Parts: sequence; C-alpha cells; structure tokens
Amino acid sequence: MSTTETSLSRIPFRLEDERMIASMARWMRFIATITIVGGFLMVLLTLVGATVVSHALRTGTIHLGKIEPLIRENPLVFGALGVFSLITAVMTIVAGFALHQAAEDFDHVARTDTADQDYVADGLAKLKTYFKVIVVVQLASAFVALAAAASLAAKIAESGVLPKP
Repeated sequence: MSTTETSLSRIPFRLEDERMIASMARWMRFIATITIVGGFLMVLLTLVGATVVSHALRTGTIHLGKIEPLIRENPLVFGALGVFSLITAVMTIVAGFALHQAAEDFDHVARTDTADQDYVADGLAKLKTYFKVIVVVQLASAFVALAAAASLAAKIAESGVLPKP
C-alpha cells in the first residue's frame, strides 16, 4: 500500500456506515475462506481421483465399469481434464486470497483512522482482481465442460458403450 500526502487519512463515515463496512469485510473473509478451502479440496480430489483411476488402469484391481474402455482409449483427454481441474483449483485459491486481502483493506477502513482512501483504493483493486479471476475460471470451466461433454458423447455414441434407444 502506498500512502500519499494528498490522500485522505480519515474519511468521515457515519457510525452505521463503518459498521456496514466492517460487516462486509467479515462476510468477504468468510467467502474467501470457503473459496480457499474449496480450492484445496478440488486439488485433493483431483489428485486422489487421478491416482485411483491410474492405479485401476494399471493394475485392474479396481473395476471402473463401462467407462473404463473410454478412459483407456482417450488418456490424453482425461489427462487434460485433470490438468485443467488442477489449474482451476489453483486459480480459485488465488481468487480466495485476493478476496481475503480486500477484506483486510476494508476492515482497516472501518476500524482505523489512517489512510482510509488508500485502503479503499487497494481494497477495490483486490476486489477487481477477485472478480476477474472468478469470471475467467467460470467461463473457462463452462467452455471446457461443454467441449469435453460433446467430445465424450460422440466417442460414447460411436463406441457403443451405451445402448441405442
């Protein structure tokens, strides 16, 4: 944060506005925590899932059902989906940290009388980063999910794994 001589050190908020800002900062921290934990769970589940499927394909000790031939025939597609899932999880964690840092800035605005203008500007910049990352992750996820679903549906239809109506 860079405090300049011309910035307002104290913005005269009403008491109810300071309470609202502090409440918003608490909610932002809560959502950031959920986002970060969710990102770490995504990493864990992706790695466990990839390990289980890889072990099942190598050893044959775990039966994957009718989907096993499809996975065996398309390892690159499923590997790419795993990598994309890891990238998405990491970006989700990054977004959560940006939101948490924004919450800290807004909490400083509500609880201190120093550098309010700088804290508001920094908090808004971090909030902007959070929204950009989340939107990119959501758009990329939707695109990849549609592409994977269309590709796998075509492969399933031509492989005859599912009975035709």
